[in-house]
Amino acid sequence: MNLFEFQDYKSAIRHRMRYLKSKNPKYTYERLAKYCRIQKTYLSRVINHDADLSEDQLYLTSQYLQLNHEETEYLQLLHGYERTNLDGRRQQILKDIELIQSKKMKTESHLSRSEVVKPNLNIDLYYTEPWLQIIHMCLTIPKYSKQPLLLGPLLRLSETEIQGHIAALKSLKLVTESKGKVIPTKDDIHMPTEHPLYATYRTMTRLKSIEQMARLPIDKRYSFSVVFSSNPQTRAKIHQEFLQFLKKVKSLVESNKESHVYQLNFDLFDWT
Repeated sequence: MNLFEFQDYKSAIRHRMRYLKSKNPKYTYERLAKYCRIQKTYLSRVINHDADLSEDQLYLTSQYLQLNHEETEYLQLLHGYERTNLDGRRQQILKDIELIQSKKMKTESHLSRSEVVKPNLNIDLYYTEPWLQIIHMCLTIPKYSKQPLLLGPLLRLSETEIQGHIAALKSLKLVTESKGKVIPTKDDIHMPTEHPLYATYRTMTRLKSIEQMARLPIDKRYSFSVVFSSNPQTRAKIHQEFLQFLKKVKSLVESNKESHVYQLNFDLFDWT
């Protein structure tokens, strides 16, 4: 479970207990109360939002729940946010909470095997020319690695354009040529959102994907869009669910042989 999706320390404790108990039945509220040196009835009131833990009790709760230092500090922030009576302090704590959530909900924090790209004048070219990314992935497929010019008709590019893009990939050391094949040397890199070119990369990639989808027949594309009303907590949970889905997608991709190149986009943003 991801503790950082919660904005309420009591809900975070409840879900963590549920998670631990599913792994080991020894985790019970009775034992938690004993560990925190409080009555079980009082702990029950806390969990049901009728009472609060003290800072020391919260610290002992973090130990019982086996939280690491980062998770413990986050739980303390949630606790402080709920208990403070000072508007200024509450707003500052909320900013700290949202900053941590933003960092923990970044895609790169969930793609542990990806190489996260740092600003670099050479590799930046890769993210400002969408065709480089597309051709790079196409070269992971054996038939295109052997005969890259086969991509021309599929991508509606000339032989000169294909050769130019492959030359650029070689200069970036993302592919190498060996025994008549063009072979990717890296195929799992990811641009973090704080990269100075991220907005440009996102826009150009999205425009290229819209162009491609417009010319594909209905059986070769799938899209879904919805505008809905909810709240920040639900939005955070939807974001987290997508990141978990992304992990599953990554596992599926890595465990199967490549034969085609696909693109997956996901957007979640505020209107109000």
